[in-house]
Amino acid sequence: GFCLNRFSVCCNMRVGSLIGLRMPIAVHLAPLFLLPFLVVLPGSSSNANDPYLAWYHFIPRPFDWMNDPNGPFYDPSTKKYHLFYQYSTPRLWGHAVSYDLLNWQVLPIALYNDKHYDVGGVWSGSVTMTQEGPLLLYTCVAALNWTNQDQHQCMARPANLSDPDLVQWTKSDKNPLITTPWGRDPTTGWTSSADGDSSLRIVFAYGTTNHKDGAAIEWKSLNSSSAGGGGGQFTKWTRDGFLSASSTTGMWECPDFYKLPQTPPHDDDDDGPSVTHVLKASLEQVDRRDYWVTGTYSKNKFSLVSGAMGTPSQRFDHGPFYASKSFFDQKRNRQVVFGWLPEERPVNANAPQYGWAGVQSLPRVVQLADNFRIKTPPITEVTSLRITPSHKMYSNLQSVQGRFLIPTTNNLRRQIEIIAKFKLVAGADCGLSVAATPEWNQYTDVGIKVQNSTAKHAYIDTTKSSRNPITAPYRKAMGGPLMSEGMSLNLRVFVDGSVVEAFYDDGYSVITRRIYPLGTDAVGVGVYNNEAALCEVESVETWWLRAAFIQ
Repeated sequence: GFCLNRFSVCCNMRVGSLIGLRMPIAVHLAPLFLLPFLVVLPGSSSNANDPYLAWYHFIPRPFDWMNDPNGPFYDPSTKKYHLFYQYSTPRLWGHAVSYDLLNWQVLPIALYNDKHYDVGGVWSGSVTMTQEGPLLLYTCVAALNWTNQDQHQCMARPANLSDPDLVQWTKSDKNPLITTPWGRDPTTGWTSSADGDSSLRIVFAYGTTNHKDGAAIEWKSLNSSSAGGGGGQFTKWTRDGFLSASSTTGMWECPDFYKLPQTPPHDDDDDGPSVTHVLKASLEQVDRRDYWVTGTYSKNKFSLVSGAMGTPSQRFDHGPFYASKSFFDQKRNRQVVFGWLPEERPVNANAPQYGWAGVQSLPRVVQLADNFRIKTPPITEVTSLRITPSHKMYSNLQSVQGRFLIPTTNNLRRQIEIIAKFKLVAGADCGLSVAATPEWNQYTDVGIKVQNSTAKHAYIDTTKSSRNPITAPYRKAMGGPLMSEGMSLNLRVFVDGSVVEAFYDDGYSVITRRIYPLGTDAVGVGVYNNEAALCEVESVETWWLRAAFIQ
Protein backbone atom coordinates (compact mmCIF):
# COMPACT_ATOMS: atom_id res chain seq x y z
CA GLY A 1 0.00 0.00 0.00
CA PHE A 2 0.94 3.61 -0.33
CA CYS A 3 1.39 5.31 3.02
CA LEU A 4 1.31 9.01 3.65
CA ASN A 5 0.30 10.09 7.14
CA ARG A 6 1.47 12.74 9.53
CA PHE A 7 4.02 10.45 11.16
CA SER A 8 6.54 7.88 9.99
CA VAL A 9 4.72 4.76 8.89
CA CYS A 10 5.86 1.30 7.87
CA CYS A 11 3.31 -0.76 5.96
CA ASN A 12 3.44 -4.21 4.40
CA MET A 13 2.02 -5.34 1.10
CA ARG A 14 2.14 -8.45 -0.98
CA VAL A 15 3.43 -7.58 -4.41
CA GLY A 16 1.30 -9.63 -6.76
CA SER A 17 0.82 -13.29 -7.33
CA LEU A 18 3.78 -13.22 -9.68
CA ILE A 19 6.17 -11.82 -7.09
CA GLY A 20 4.72 -13.52 -4.01
CA LEU A 21 6.77 -11.54 -1.50
CA ARG A 22 6.02 -9.22 1.37
CA MET A 23 7.97 -5.99 1.22
CA PRO A 24 8.16 -3.18 3.76
CA ILE A 25 7.30 0.38 2.86
CA ALA A 26 8.99 3.02 4.93
CA VAL A 27 7.73 6.57 4.73
CA HIS A 28 9.35 9.27 6.84
CA LEU A 29 7.42 12.48 6.75
CA ALA A 30 9.09 15.83 6.88
CA PRO A 31 7.75 19.11 8.22
CA LEU A 32 5.15 20.73 6.00
CA PHE A 33 7.59 23.19 4.45
CA LEU A 34 9.68 20.26 3.15
CA LEU A 35 6.75 18.47 1.51
CA PRO A 36 7.46 19.81 -2.00
CA PHE A 37 10.75 17.92 -1.92
CA LEU A 38 9.44 14.71 -0.37
CA VAL A 39 9.61 11.49 -2.37
CA VAL A 40 7.17 8.82 -1.25
CA LEU A 41 8.14 5.44 -2.69
CA PRO A 42 5.46 2.75 -2.88
CA GLY A 43 7.77 -0.06 -1.78
CA SER A 44 11.11 -1.70 -2.45
CA SER A 45 10.19 -4.59 -4.76
CA SER A 46 10.50 -4.76 -8.51
CA ASN A 47 7.21 -2.78 -8.61
CA ALA A 48 8.17 -0.20 -6.01
CA ASN A 49 10.31 1.98 -8.25
CA ASP A 50 8.26 1.32 -11.37
CA PRO A 51 7.91 4.82 -12.88
CA TYR A 52 4.66 3.79 -14.60
CA LEU A 53 2.89 2.79 -11.40
CA ALA A 54 0.05 5.17 -10.49
CA TRP A 55 0.20 6.64 -6.98
CA TYR A 56 -3.22 8.22 -6.53
CA HIS A 57 -5.31 6.16 -8.96
CA PHE A 58 -6.68 2.90 -7.61
CA ILE A 59 -4.59 -0.21 -8.28
CA PRO A 60 -5.38 -3.29 -6.16
CA ARG A 61 -3.12 -5.06 -3.71
CA PRO A 62 -1.66 -7.62 -4.22
CA PHE A 63 -0.59 -6.32 -7.62
CA ASP A 64 -2.08 -8.33 -10.48
CA TRP A 65 -4.34 -7.92 -13.48
CA MET A 66 -7.40 -5.61 -13.06
CA ASN A 67 -10.05 -4.49 -15.51
CA ASP A 68 -13.74 -3.50 -15.14
CA PRO A 69 -14.97 -1.62 -12.07
CA ASN A 70 -17.96 -3.48 -10.65
CA GLY A 71 -20.77 -2.73 -8.23
CA PRO A 72 -19.67 0.52 -6.57
CA PHE A 73 -22.08 1.68 -3.88
CA TYR A 74 -22.35 3.88 -0.80
CA ASP A 75 -23.42 2.33 2.50
CA PRO A 76 -25.10 5.05 4.62
CA SER A 77 -25.02 2.88 7.74
CA THR A 78 -21.20 2.86 7.80
CA LYS A 79 -20.52 5.93 5.61
CA LYS A 80 -18.22 3.78 3.50
CA TYR A 81 -17.92 3.52 -0.25
CA HIS A 82 -17.46 0.05 -1.72
CA LEU A 83 -15.73 -0.74 -5.00
CA PHE A 84 -15.50 -4.16 -6.61
CA TYR A 85 -13.41 -4.88 -9.68
CA GLN A 86 -12.44 -7.62 -12.12
CA TYR A 87 -9.29 -9.15 -10.71
CA SER A 88 -6.74 -11.80 -11.67
CA THR A 89 -7.39 -14.81 -13.96
CA PRO A 90 -9.94 -16.41 -14.18
CA ARG A 91 -11.82 -13.26 -13.26
CA LEU A 92 -12.70 -12.79 -9.58
CA TRP A 93 -14.34 -9.90 -7.74
CA GLY A 94 -11.80 -7.86 -5.80
CA HIS A 95 -13.18 -5.58 -3.09
CA ALA A 96 -12.10 -2.32 -1.42
CA VAL A 97 -13.70 0.28 0.86
CA SER A 98 -13.12 3.99 1.30
CA TYR A 99 -14.45 7.03 3.09
CA ASP A 100 -13.55 9.46 0.29
CA LEU A 101 -13.22 7.48 -2.99
CA LEU A 102 -9.47 8.19 -3.06
CA ASN A 103 -7.88 6.34 -0.12
CA TRP A 104 -8.75 2.65 0.00
CA GLN A 105 -8.55 -0.39 2.23
CA VAL A 106 -8.30 -3.53 0.09
CA LEU A 107 -10.37 -6.40 1.50
CA PRO A 108 -10.30 -10.16 0.82
CA ILE A 109 -11.67 -11.41 -2.49
CA ALA A 110 -15.46 -11.03 -2.45
CA LEU A 111 -16.35 -13.66 -5.07
CA TYR A 112 -14.33 -16.60 -6.35
CA ASN A 113 -15.13 -18.76 -9.37
CA ASP A 114 -15.89 -21.70 -7.11
CA LYS A 115 -19.24 -22.95 -8.41
CA HIS A 116 -20.05 -25.07 -11.45
CA TYR A 117 -21.96 -22.16 -12.97
CA ASP A 118 -19.07 -19.64 -12.66
CA VAL A 119 -15.96 -21.77 -13.11
CA GLY A 120 -15.12 -19.66 -16.17
CA GLY A 121 -15.07 -16.47 -14.11
CA VAL A 122 -17.07 -14.10 -11.99
CA TRP A 123 -17.58 -11.38 -14.56
CA SER A 124 -18.99 -7.88 -14.45
CA GLY A 125 -22.11 -6.76 -12.62
CA SER A 126 -23.62 -4.32 -10.18
CA VAL A 127 -24.91 -3.81 -6.65
CA THR A 128 -28.38 -2.56 -5.77
CA MET A 129 -29.23 -1.32 -2.28
CA THR A 130 -32.51 -2.93 -1.13
CA GLN A 131 -34.38 -2.88 2.16
CA GLU A 132 -32.70 -6.19 3.00
CA GLY A 133 -29.22 -4.87 2.20
CA PRO A 134 -27.00 -4.95 -0.87
CA LEU A 135 -28.01 -7.22 -3.75
CA LEU A 136 -25.13 -8.23 -6.01
CA LEU A 137 -25.88 -9.36 -9.59
CA TYR A 138 -23.09 -10.58 -11.83
CA THR A 139 -22.44 -12.52 -15.02
CA CYS A 140 -21.43 -16.09 -14.22
CA VAL A 141 -19.60 -18.01 -16.94
CA ALA A 142 -20.07 -21.76 -16.86
CA ALA A 143 -16.97 -22.93 -18.77
CA LEU A 144 -13.26 -22.13 -18.91
CA ASN A 145 -13.27 -22.16 -22.70
CA TRP A 146 -16.58 -20.39 -22.90
CA THR A 147 -18.83 -19.16 -25.67
CA ASN A 148 -21.57 -16.54 -25.51
CA GLN A 149 -24.11 -19.20 -24.59
CA ASP A 150 -22.20 -19.89 -21.35
CA GLN A 151 -22.97 -16.39 -19.99
CA HIS A 152 -25.72 -16.38 -17.35
CA GLN A 153 -26.79 -14.03 -14.56
CA CYS A 154 -26.20 -14.86 -10.90
CA MET A 155 -26.74 -13.27 -7.48
CA ALA A 156 -24.97 -12.96 -4.14
CA ARG A 157 -25.79 -11.36 -0.79
CA PRO A 158 -23.66 -10.32 2.20
CA ALA A 159 -23.10 -13.26 4.53
CA ASN A 160 -23.17 -10.98 7.60
CA LEU A 161 -24.98 -7.65 7.40
CA SER A 162 -23.56 -6.63 10.78
CA ASP A 163 -20.03 -6.66 9.35
CA PRO A 164 -19.27 -2.99 8.55
CA ASP A 165 -17.02 -3.99 5.63
CA LEU A 166 -19.30 -6.71 4.21
CA VAL A 167 -16.29 -8.92 3.61
CA GLN A 168 -18.02 -12.25 2.98
CA TRP A 169 -20.67 -12.82 0.31
CA THR A 170 -22.95 -15.82 -0.19
CA LYS A 171 -24.11 -16.89 -3.64
CA SER A 172 -27.77 -17.73 -4.12
CA ASP A 173 -28.69 -21.40 -4.18
CA LYS A 174 -31.01 -20.47 -7.06
CA ASN A 175 -28.09 -19.54 -9.35
CA PRO A 176 -27.98 -19.15 -12.26
CA LEU A 177 -31.06 -16.94 -12.24
CA ILE A 178 -31.27 -16.00 -15.93
CA THR A 179 -29.96 -18.42 -18.54
CA THR A 180 -31.71 -17.42 -21.75
CA PRO A 181 -31.17 -15.38 -23.72
CA TRP A 182 -27.48 -15.18 -22.95
CA GLY A 183 -26.06 -11.78 -22.11
CA ARG A 184 -23.72 -10.03 -19.76
CA ASP A 185 -23.10 -7.29 -17.20
CA PRO A 186 -26.39 -6.67 -15.31
CA THR A 187 -26.99 -3.10 -14.15
CA THR A 188 -27.97 -1.62 -10.83
CA GLY A 189 -31.70 -2.15 -10.29
CA TRP A 190 -34.43 0.46 -10.02
CA THR A 191 -38.08 0.51 -9.06
CA SER A 192 -40.83 1.90 -11.26
CA SER A 193 -44.06 3.46 -10.02
CA ALA A 194 -45.71 2.08 -13.17
CA ASP A 195 -45.28 -1.43 -11.76
CA GLY A 196 -47.24 -0.59 -8.61
CA ASP A 197 -45.05 -2.81 -6.43
CA SER A 198 -41.48 -3.21 -5.17
CA SER A 199 -40.26 -5.10 -8.21
CA LEU A 200 -36.74 -4.37 -9.36
CA ARG A 201 -35.89 -3.68 -12.97
CA ILE A 202 -32.48 -4.22 -14.54
CA VAL A 203 -30.95 -4.40 -17.98
CA PHE A 204 -28.06 -6.43 -19.27
CA ALA A 205 -26.14 -6.33 -22.54
CA TYR A 206 -26.91 -8.44 -25.56
CA GLY A 207 -25.70 -8.88 -29.13
CA THR A 208 -26.92 -10.89 -32.10
CA THR A 209 -24.93 -13.71 -33.60
CA ASN A 210 -24.24 -11.66 -36.74
CA HIS A 211 -22.19 -9.27 -34.58
CA LYS A 212 -24.03 -6.25 -36.00
CA ASP A 213 -26.78 -5.60 -33.47
CA GLY A 214 -26.44 -4.54 -29.85
CA ALA A 215 -29.05 -4.00 -27.18
CA ALA A 216 -29.92 -3.54 -23.53
CA ILE A 217 -32.57 -6.10 -22.52
CA GLU A 218 -34.89 -5.02 -19.70
CA TRP A 219 -35.92 -7.49 -16.99
CA LYS A 220 -38.37 -7.33 -14.08
CA SER A 221 -38.19 -9.32 -10.84
CA LEU A 222 -41.21 -11.49 -10.03
CA ASN A 223 -40.55 -12.20 -6.34
CA SER A 224 -39.67 -8.98 -4.55
CA SER A 225 -41.34 -9.90 -1.25
CA SER A 226 -39.11 -10.71 1.71
CA ALA A 227 -41.61 -13.23 3.07
CA GLY A 228 -40.05 -16.45 4.21
CA GLY A 229 -36.82 -14.81 5.32
CA GLY A 230 -35.95 -13.19 2.02
CA GLY A 231 -33.72 -16.03 0.84
CA GLY A 232 -35.61 -16.33 -2.42
CA GLN A 233 -36.07 -12.63 -3.00
CA PHE A 234 -35.26 -11.36 -6.51
CA THR A 235 -34.45 -14.85 -7.78
CA LYS A 236 -37.18 -14.98 -10.45
CA TRP A 237 -37.10 -12.63 -13.43
CA THR A 238 -39.12 -12.05 -16.57
CA ARG A 239 -37.99 -10.36 -19.75
CA ASP A 240 -39.71 -7.07 -20.59
CA GLY A 241 -38.38 -6.24 -24.04
CA PHE A 242 -35.54 -4.01 -25.18
CA LEU A 243 -34.79 -0.81 -23.31
CA SER A 244 -32.77 0.34 -26.33
CA ALA A 245 -31.03 -1.25 -29.31
CA SER A 246 -28.84 -0.47 -32.31
CA SER A 247 -28.20 -2.24 -35.62
CA THR A 248 -24.83 -0.54 -36.26
CA THR A 249 -22.77 -0.86 -33.08
CA GLY A 250 -22.28 -4.58 -32.62
CA MET A 251 -22.50 -6.25 -29.21
CA TRP A 252 -23.03 -3.95 -26.24
CA GLU A 253 -21.12 -4.48 -23.01
CA CYS A 254 -21.30 -3.15 -19.45
CA PRO A 255 -24.53 -1.13 -19.77
CA ASP A 256 -25.48 1.46 -17.20
CA PHE A 257 -28.90 3.11 -16.79
CA TYR A 258 -29.78 5.80 -14.27
CA LYS A 259 -31.59 9.01 -13.62
CA LEU A 260 -29.34 12.01 -13.18
CA PRO A 261 -29.67 13.42 -9.65
CA GLN A 262 -32.47 15.94 -9.45
CA THR A 263 -34.20 18.11 -6.89
CA PRO A 264 -36.09 16.58 -5.08
CA PRO A 265 -33.54 13.90 -4.30
CA HIS A 266 -33.03 10.74 -6.30
CA ASP A 267 -35.81 8.25 -5.60
CA ASP A 268 -38.14 6.55 -8.08
CA ASP A 269 -36.87 6.28 -11.66
CA ASP A 270 -40.23 6.88 -13.32
CA ASP A 271 -40.85 10.55 -12.70
CA GLY A 272 -42.28 11.33 -16.10
CA PRO A 273 -41.05 12.90 -19.32
CA SER A 274 -39.28 15.88 -17.72
CA VAL A 275 -36.62 13.72 -16.07
CA THR A 276 -33.40 13.07 -17.95
CA HIS A 277 -31.93 9.58 -17.84
CA VAL A 278 -28.60 8.29 -19.10
CA LEU A 279 -28.04 4.98 -20.86
CA LYS A 280 -24.42 3.97 -21.35
CA ALA A 281 -22.87 1.12 -23.33
CA SER A 282 -19.32 -0.04 -23.95
CA LEU A 283 -18.85 -0.63 -27.68
CA GLU A 284 -15.95 -2.97 -28.25
CA GLN A 285 -16.73 -3.54 -31.90
CA VAL A 286 -16.90 0.18 -32.74
CA ASP A 287 -13.72 1.53 -31.15
CA ARG A 288 -13.59 0.07 -27.62
CA ARG A 289 -14.99 3.23 -26.05
CA ASP A 290 -17.86 4.04 -23.68
CA TYR A 291 -20.82 5.97 -25.11
CA TRP A 292 -23.84 7.66 -23.58
CA VAL A 293 -27.28 8.63 -24.76
CA THR A 294 -29.80 10.71 -22.83
CA GLY A 295 -33.56 10.43 -22.84
CA THR A 296 -36.71 10.19 -20.78
CA TYR A 297 -38.08 7.15 -18.99
CA SER A 298 -41.80 6.99 -18.38
CA LYS A 299 -44.16 4.05 -17.98
CA ASN A 300 -41.20 1.70 -18.43
CA LYS A 301 -40.29 3.13 -21.84
CA PHE A 302 -37.04 4.94 -22.65
CA SER A 303 -37.31 7.70 -25.28
CA LEU A 304 -34.13 9.09 -26.80
CA VAL A 305 -33.54 12.86 -26.87
CA SER A 306 -29.82 12.90 -27.71
CA GLY A 307 -27.98 11.46 -30.69
CA ALA A 308 -27.90 7.71 -31.22
CA MET A 309 -25.65 5.26 -29.38
CA GLY A 310 -22.19 5.40 -30.93
CA THR A 311 -22.22 9.12 -31.81
CA PRO A 312 -18.56 10.28 -31.57
CA SER A 313 -19.39 13.44 -29.60
CA GLN A 314 -21.12 11.24 -27.00
CA ARG A 315 -18.11 9.33 -25.76
CA PHE A 316 -17.53 9.41 -22.03
CA ASP A 317 -13.85 9.67 -22.84
CA HIS A 318 -12.02 9.90 -26.17
CA GLY A 319 -9.19 7.69 -24.94
CA PRO A 320 -8.87 4.15 -23.54
CA PHE A 321 -11.52 4.42 -20.81
CA TYR A 322 -13.75 1.36 -20.91
CA ALA A 323 -16.33 -0.78 -19.09
CA SER A 324 -17.23 2.09 -16.78
CA LYS A 325 -19.65 1.69 -13.91
CA SER A 326 -21.48 4.37 -11.94
CA PHE A 327 -23.46 4.60 -8.72
CA PHE A 328 -25.66 7.13 -6.96
CA ASP A 329 -23.80 8.74 -4.06
CA GLN A 330 -26.59 9.73 -1.69
CA LYS A 331 -24.06 11.32 0.66
CA ARG A 332 -23.45 14.10 -1.89
CA ASN A 333 -26.46 13.69 -4.19
CA ARG A 334 -24.40 12.89 -7.29
CA GLN A 335 -23.83 10.14 -9.82
CA VAL A 336 -20.19 8.96 -9.72
CA VAL A 337 -18.52 6.89 -12.42
CA PHE A 338 -15.30 4.84 -12.52
CA GLY A 339 -13.73 3.51 -15.71
CA TRP A 340 -11.05 0.94 -16.51
CA LEU A 341 -7.86 2.43 -17.96
CA PRO A 342 -6.20 -0.44 -19.86
CA GLU A 343 -2.51 -0.54 -20.71
CA GLU A 344 -1.26 1.03 -23.93
CA ARG A 345 1.64 -1.41 -24.13
CA PRO A 346 1.76 -5.18 -24.77
CA VAL A 347 0.53 -7.10 -21.75
CA ASN A 348 -0.32 -10.71 -20.93
CA ALA A 349 -3.80 -10.63 -19.41
CA ASN A 350 -3.32 -14.02 -17.76
CA ALA A 351 0.02 -13.21 -16.12
CA PRO A 352 1.02 -9.53 -16.47
CA GLN A 353 4.73 -9.43 -17.20
CA TYR A 354 5.07 -6.14 -15.29
CA GLY A 355 3.54 -7.62 -12.13
CA TRP A 356 0.40 -5.53 -12.57
CA ALA A 357 -1.88 -4.21 -15.32
CA GLY A 358 -4.88 -1.90 -15.39
CA VAL A 359 -5.80 1.23 -13.44
CA GLN A 360 -9.12 2.69 -12.33
CA SER A 361 -9.82 6.24 -13.47
CA LEU A 362 -10.24 9.10 -11.08
CA PRO A 363 -13.87 9.01 -9.94
CA ARG A 364 -15.91 11.45 -12.02
CA VAL A 365 -19.29 13.10 -11.51
CA VAL A 366 -21.91 12.68 -14.25
CA GLN A 367 -23.68 16.03 -14.65
CA LEU A 368 -26.37 17.32 -16.98
CA ALA A 369 -25.09 20.03 -19.32
CA ASP A 370 -26.88 22.03 -22.01
CA ASN A 371 -28.88 20.43 -24.84
CA PHE A 372 -29.37 17.14 -22.97
CA ARG A 373 -25.64 16.55 -22.98
CA ILE A 374 -23.55 15.36 -20.06
CA LYS A 375 -20.16 16.33 -18.70
CA THR A 376 -17.93 14.43 -16.28
CA PRO A 377 -15.54 16.49 -14.13
CA PRO A 378 -13.48 14.76 -11.43
CA ILE A 379 -14.93 14.60 -7.93
CA THR A 380 -14.12 17.66 -5.82
CA GLU A 381 -12.26 15.51 -3.29
CA VAL A 382 -9.26 15.24 -5.62
CA THR A 383 -8.07 18.63 -4.36
CA SER A 384 -7.23 16.91 -1.05
CA LEU A 385 -4.32 15.25 -2.88
CA ARG A 386 -2.60 18.59 -3.47
CA ILE A 387 0.59 19.31 -1.54
CA THR A 388 -0.18 22.98 -0.91
CA PRO A 389 3.40 24.32 -0.59
CA SER A 390 4.18 22.95 -4.04
CA HIS A 391 1.65 25.25 -5.70
CA LYS A 392 3.01 27.42 -8.52
CA MET A 393 1.13 30.06 -10.53
CA TYR A 394 2.26 31.53 -13.85
CA SER A 395 0.36 34.34 -15.58
CA ASN A 396 0.57 35.89 -19.04
CA LEU A 397 3.14 33.47 -20.40
CA GLN A 398 4.62 34.36 -23.75
CA SER A 399 2.61 33.37 -26.81
CA VAL A 400 5.08 32.30 -29.46
CA GLN A 401 5.07 29.63 -32.10
CA GLY A 402 6.87 26.58 -30.77
CA ARG A 403 7.11 25.06 -27.30
CA PHE A 404 8.85 25.83 -24.03
CA LEU A 405 9.06 24.34 -20.54
CA ILE A 406 7.87 26.10 -17.41
CA PRO A 407 9.43 25.49 -13.98
CA THR A 408 7.47 23.28 -11.58
CA THR A 409 8.14 21.79 -8.18
CA ASN A 410 7.62 18.26 -9.49
CA ASN A 411 11.07 17.40 -10.82
CA LEU A 412 11.27 13.92 -9.32
CA ARG A 413 8.09 11.99 -10.21
CA ARG A 414 5.16 12.25 -12.59
CA GLN A 415 2.47 13.00 -9.99
CA ILE A 416 1.10 16.43 -10.78
CA GLU A 417 -2.08 18.42 -11.41
CA ILE A 418 -2.10 21.28 -13.91
CA ILE A 419 -4.82 23.85 -14.59
CA ALA A 420 -4.26 26.07 -17.63
CA LYS A 421 -6.45 28.79 -19.12
CA PHE A 422 -6.18 29.71 -22.80
CA LYS A 423 -7.70 32.34 -25.07
CA LEU A 424 -8.28 30.62 -28.37
CA VAL A 425 -8.12 31.95 -31.93
CA ALA A 426 -9.30 30.45 -35.19
CA GLY A 427 -6.65 28.30 -36.84
CA ALA A 428 -4.75 27.64 -33.61
CA ASP A 429 -3.30 24.33 -32.42
CA CYS A 430 -2.14 24.79 -28.83
CA GLY A 431 -2.03 23.23 -25.39
CA LEU A 432 0.09 21.72 -22.65
CA SER A 433 2.98 19.30 -22.93
CA VAL A 434 3.43 16.88 -20.02
CA ALA A 435 6.01 14.23 -19.13
CA ALA A 436 8.50 16.23 -21.18
CA THR A 437 12.28 15.86 -21.11
CA PRO A 438 14.55 18.92 -21.13
CA GLU A 439 15.71 18.05 -24.66
CA TRP A 440 12.13 17.53 -25.90
CA ASN A 441 12.95 14.03 -27.14
CA GLN A 442 9.97 12.67 -25.15
CA TYR A 443 6.72 14.52 -24.41
CA THR A 444 2.95 14.15 -24.56
CA ASP A 445 0.77 16.94 -26.00
CA VAL A 446 -2.63 17.69 -24.45
CA GLY A 447 -4.18 20.19 -26.79
CA ILE A 448 -6.90 21.61 -28.97
CA LYS A 449 -7.26 22.48 -32.65
CA VAL A 450 -9.55 25.43 -33.27
CA GLN A 451 -11.60 26.06 -36.40
CA ASN A 452 -14.06 28.46 -34.79
CA SER A 453 -16.05 28.87 -31.55
CA THR A 454 -18.26 25.87 -32.29
CA ALA A 455 -15.79 23.62 -34.14
CA LYS A 456 -12.93 22.54 -31.87
CA HIS A 457 -11.07 19.25 -31.65
CA ALA A 458 -9.56 18.15 -28.34
CA TYR A 459 -6.75 15.60 -28.40
CA ILE A 460 -3.88 13.92 -26.59
CA ASP A 461 -0.97 13.07 -28.86
CA THR A 462 1.41 10.42 -27.51
CA THR A 463 3.47 10.08 -30.70
CA LYS A 464 6.55 11.46 -28.93
CA SER A 465 5.70 10.18 -25.45
CA SER A 466 8.37 7.46 -25.34
CA ARG A 467 11.49 6.19 -27.08
CA ASN A 468 10.62 2.62 -26.08
CA PRO A 469 9.94 0.65 -29.29
CA ILE A 470 7.44 -1.71 -27.67
CA THR A 471 4.97 1.17 -27.26
CA ALA A 472 5.25 2.32 -30.89
CA PRO A 473 1.99 0.69 -32.09
CA TYR A 474 0.07 2.55 -29.38
CA ARG A 475 1.61 6.00 -29.77
CA LYS A 476 -0.77 8.19 -31.73
CA ALA A 477 -3.18 11.10 -31.36
CA MET A 478 -6.63 10.38 -29.93
CA GLY A 479 -9.41 12.87 -29.43
CA GLY A 480 -12.81 14.15 -30.40
CA PRO A 481 -15.01 17.23 -30.65
CA LEU A 482 -15.10 19.70 -27.77
CA MET A 483 -18.78 20.58 -27.41
CA SER A 484 -18.45 23.62 -25.12
CA GLU A 485 -18.85 26.86 -27.04
CA GLY A 486 -16.73 29.99 -26.95
CA MET A 487 -13.10 30.93 -27.53
CA SER A 488 -11.72 30.28 -24.07
CA LEU A 489 -10.50 26.97 -22.65
CA ASN A 490 -10.04 25.73 -19.11
CA LEU A 491 -7.80 22.66 -19.30
CA ARG A 492 -7.24 20.49 -16.21
CA VAL A 493 -4.70 17.68 -16.48
CA PHE A 494 -3.72 14.95 -14.00
CA VAL A 495 -0.49 13.01 -14.52
CA ASP A 496 0.18 9.94 -12.39
CA GLY A 497 3.01 7.64 -13.45
CA SER A 498 1.73 6.25 -16.76
CA VAL A 499 -1.73 7.87 -16.55
CA VAL A 500 -2.74 11.17 -18.16
CA GLU A 501 -6.34 12.34 -17.63
CA ALA A 502 -7.40 15.62 -19.27
CA PHE A 503 -10.66 17.46 -18.53
CA TYR A 504 -11.67 20.14 -21.01
CA ASP A 505 -13.98 22.90 -19.77
CA ASP A 506 -15.01 21.09 -16.60
CA GLY A 507 -15.49 17.75 -18.32
CA TYR A 508 -17.37 18.68 -21.50
CA SER A 509 -14.75 16.51 -23.14
CA VAL A 510 -12.39 14.10 -21.37
CA ILE A 511 -9.39 12.24 -22.76
CA THR A 512 -7.31 9.63 -20.96
CA ARG A 513 -4.06 8.09 -22.17
CA ARG A 514 -1.32 5.81 -20.86
CA ILE A 515 2.33 6.78 -21.46
CA TYR A 516 5.68 5.05 -20.81
CA PRO A 517 8.64 7.43 -21.19
CA LEU A 518 12.15 6.09 -20.75
CA GLY A 519 14.53 7.53 -18.19
CA THR A 520 13.89 9.65 -15.12
CA ASP A 521 13.77 13.15 -16.59
CA ALA A 522 10.42 12.96 -18.43
CA VAL A 523 8.65 15.02 -15.77
CA GLY A 524 8.49 18.50 -17.32
CA VAL A 525 5.45 20.65 -18.09
CA GLY A 526 5.37 22.99 -21.07
CA VAL A 527 3.10 25.00 -23.33
CA TYR A 528 3.06 25.05 -27.10
CA ASN A 529 1.60 26.71 -30.20
CA ASN A 530 1.97 24.63 -33.35
CA GLU A 531 0.57 27.21 -35.77
CA ALA A 532 1.13 30.87 -36.61
CA ALA A 533 -2.31 31.59 -35.14
CA LEU A 534 -1.37 31.87 -31.47
CA CYS A 535 -3.41 30.99 -28.42
CA GLU A 536 -2.84 33.27 -25.44
CA VAL A 537 -1.80 31.40 -22.31
CA GLU A 538 -3.57 33.34 -19.58
CA SER A 539 -2.37 31.24 -16.66
CA VAL A 540 -0.88 27.91 -15.64
CA GLU A 541 -1.15 26.46 -12.11
CA THR A 542 0.61 23.32 -10.89
CA TRP A 543 0.50 21.20 -7.75
CA TRP A 544 2.52 18.17 -6.80
CA LEU A 545 0.06 15.45 -5.70
CA ARG A 546 0.57 13.05 -2.82
CA ALA A 547 0.10 9.30 -2.97
CA ALA A 548 -3.27 7.93 -1.96
CA PHE A 549 -3.39 5.44 0.89
CA ILE A 550 -4.13 2.03 -0.65
CA GLN A 551 -3.45 -0.85 1.73
